[in-house]
Amino acid sequence: MMQVPAGAAPPPPQREPEPTPNYPPPSPPPSEAATAAFATGATAGGAAVGSFTPAGAPHQAAAASSAGGVVRRSGMALASLIFGILAVLTVCNFLFIPSIIAIVTGIVARGQINRSAGMLTGSGLATAGIVLGILGALFLCGLNLAVFATNPDLIRALQGR
Repeated sequence: MMQVPAGAAPPPPQREPEPTPNYPPPSPPPSEAATAAFATGATAGGAAVGSFTPAGAPHQAAAASSAGGVVRRSGMALASLIFGILAVLTVCNFLFIPSIIAIVTGIVARGQINRSAGMLTGSGLATAGIVLGILGALFLCGLNLAVFATNPDLIRALQGR
């Protein structure tokens, strides 16, 4: 133990040195061949190196990238979803027009997606558009039934009495 002169403050206690973390050594930089393969989009195992594979459709993206095509979303499927949402909002569902458009475009989009060999995606959008179109039509039927059932004067007025 060290002697402290009278009137002097004692030295601060010595701390143990902190251990250095045991990180693994850094990986070497990629080879020139790997960098060139990534830049040109060469494939490894059927999918493009560094490419993104969308969830739910790995075989479609792999087939399209190996064929050299671009996977894209179906515009008809998106239109089906938009009209399906409009159909559920009954203010816009006059004469069932959005419902009919949502159902028809959804069915056409699903057919195009199935025939595209993985080049088109959006099957879920098309299905959602079909379902929302049907729900919008059913909801409008129920709403009309409720209006006419609760208002007999409206029925008489439509009958011309």
